[in-house]
Amino acid sequence: MVISKRSGLTKQKIALLFLSVVTFACYQSVECSELADKALSKATWIFDNTRQNHYDHTPGSAKKQVEVENGNVTTETDCSGFISYVLTTVARKHYEEVLDFNGGHRPRADNYAQFFAQLSSQPRNGWLAINSVTELQPGDIIAWESPHYEKYHEGNTGHVMMVLEQPGSIKEETVNGKKIRFVGIPVIDSSSVCHFSPETLPPLTHQDRRDGVGKGTVRLVLDDSNKPIAYWEGTYWGEGQKQITKPTPSQIIYFARLIGFKEQ
Repeated sequence: MVISKRSGLTKQKIALLFLSVVTFACYQSVECSELADKALSKATWIFDNTRQNHYDHTPGSAKKQVEVENGNVTTETDCSGFISYVLTTVARKHYEEVLDFNGGHRPRADNYAQFFAQLSSQPRNGWLAINSVTELQPGDIIAWESPHYEKYHEGNTGHVMMVLEQPGSIKEETVNGKKIRFVGIPVIDSSSVCHFSPETLPPLTHQDRRDGVGKGTVRLVLDDSNKPIAYWEGTYWGEGQKQITKPTPSQIIYFARLIGFKEQ
C-alpha cells in the first residue's frame, strides 16, 4: 500500500482507523460472543437444575416450555421449544425476528432451518449465518429440516440444537458398505433420540436414557468440500421406538450465531 503525503494519512492514523473499525464491530456484536455465552449458560443452567424432564410437544408460547419455581425446573418440551425458551429469556429481540419470519407462530425445527437459510455472512438484526462447520463455536445454533417433512409435510419436522463445544476432527467410517466423512458436534438440546457418546443427562432427574433435555454428540456427514449433506442425530429414537442405523440425507442443514442487535 502506497501512502500519499498529500492525503494526510500516516501509518499511525491508518492503524488507529483500523482499530476503531474493529472496536465498533466488536461493540455491535456485544463483545463478539457475550450473547452466545449467555444463551449457552442459560441452556446449561436448565440442564443442571431440571428435576422433571420429558420430551413433549408442549403447546403454547416459548415462555411456557420450561417451568421454574423456587429453583426447581420442570422441562417438558421438544427441541424447538427448548431453544425458543432460551432465546426468549436471554435474546428476546432475536427470538422475535424468528417469530416474525414464521408469521407470529412459535417456530418449529424446520422454521429455524428456513430462517437460518436466508441469513448471510453480513450481520442482520442480531443474526449471522455460519457457513462452515469448522467455524462453529459454543452457543451457535444448528437446525435441519427432515426431508420426509419437506416432501409430505407430516411427522418429524427436523431438529434444532445449541453447540456445546467446538466440533471434533473430521473422520471416516463405512456405513452399510458406503464410506462417509463426518464430524461429531457436542450439543445441548431437548430430544427423544439417544445421541452419540459422550452423552450426559440432567443430574437431578436420575434418568437412565434420553427423554428431554440432555447433552450429547450429533454427527453431520460432509461432502468433499465439507458441506453438510446428511445428519445423524444418534443411535435410538425413543419417540418412534426404533434404532437409527444410518444418517439421513438432507440439503437443509444450517448454522447461525447470535450477535449484537443493531437498533434500526
